[in-house]
Amino acid sequence: MSQILPTYTPSRPAPSYSASPLPNEARLESTPRTPGEPPELGSIVRKWNSLTLILKDQDLSERQPSYGKNSIINGELGVSGEKMFSVSVKLEGRLTLSIADAGSSIITLISEKYILFKRNESSSPRCPNVIPFSISFPATFVDDNRTRKLPPSYEALFYGISALCVRCVYMLNITITKKRPRFSLWKPTKTYRIQVNYRPRARPNRPVLRCPSIFSMLKNVPEEWYQVITAMQFRPSSGLDPIQCHFLIPSVQTFGLADTIPVHIQLIGPLKSLRHFLPPSQLVGGYAHSESKRWSRSRTAWGTPTVRVSLIRQTSVTISGKTSWRNFNLGDGKVWAKPPLASPTGCVLDGDPDKEVTADWEGEVRCRSDVKTSGFNVGNVTVQDYILFILTPPDERGCPLQQLRHTHPIKLVTDTWIEEGIHPQDI
Repeated sequence: MSQILPTYTPSRPAPSYSASPLPNEARLESTPRTPGEPPELGSIVRKWNSLTLILKDQDLSERQPSYGKNSIINGELGVSGEKMFSVSVKLEGRLTLSIADAGSSIITLISEKYILFKRNESSSPRCPNVIPFSISFPATFVDDNRTRKLPPSYEALFYGISALCVRCVYMLNITITKKRPRFSLWKPTKTYRIQVNYRPRARPNRPVLRCPSIFSMLKNVPEEWYQVITAMQFRPSSGLDPIQCHFLIPSVQTFGLADTIPVHIQLIGPLKSLRHFLPPSQLVGGYAHSESKRWSRSRTAWGTPTVRVSLIRQTSVTISGKTSWRNFNLGDGKVWAKPPLASPTGCVLDGDPDKEVTADWEGEVRCRSDVKTSGFNVGNVTVQDYILFILTPPDERGCPLQQLRHTHPIKLVTDTWIEEGIHPQDI
């Protein structure tokens, strides 16, 4: 016998919560989501001639109101109740895209209007001077009959011949309508706008292990590292074998925007190949005499090889079937050479040119402090983060060794991983 299930009604959002105890309460235990002191929360106030807007539970260090996934916009409106016909609040979100040779597109993410007050002609109630409101920030939107995650507030503007522009903006619009006096020309309806930030939070599923030496960690916990293997190529006319490049990054491959990402770079190849990249001081015992004399005629003749690591963000936009993309630097890292090991694979003076040798670098990289948004993908717009390795020989024009640029995709999220139960004072 079939039964009709009751109609499902979504539960109401949880009330706003404050970690600060009341005068008659005491804090027994605390597990904050982010390290350090919690942000100072308060109310952001915006005033106009006939309207005052108060947004509660805001980080006072931020310039604009910010909200996360499934968060609640709690606020109050201060208005003059005389001659007030209606008061409404509208939450709007728009994703504006533009490509130089493909036109532009506007995608509506949110358009939700809430009537806070409306005068009834029969009873004609007076509008209250203070109107509280509470609006849920949705977590998804519908595009081409497909439900997608709501993208964070984001702006990327690249001008020039092949311009590319992306703007994801959220606005809170307050519209008030007053009774217009007879024979008056002024408009009875006026809208006030304030921009709000949408920043959904996320954090890695496990931490990045710290160790004074990556070599010791590779032996003890090799699963904590992810290895990328590629090669530096020589020009075909040189007849030299390529140099194998091993890039190691933490295997979690998801990092907080404030995390410092450790990296390790190792070059492996025949001595005669590495001679075209490394200066004599970085090889054990230096180069063979013939090579040393050829490259030591002047300091500028040899120069210094470049080993760089950085974070880049690629913004890709598709309009009318045409895709365009641009890269943006998120931060440059630091790299330092490791002393060569005294092992059978090390290089010795006048050694066998075909003997395999190694050279190592360690480093770290992190985002700039002004980066607040993580990557996202909403179909027509993809924002993907990468870690970029650049190996440049000392003389790009005269050296047969070619520059290597290798990118590896990673995921940057808003928060840093924290082990539950550990208080910041215990770290």
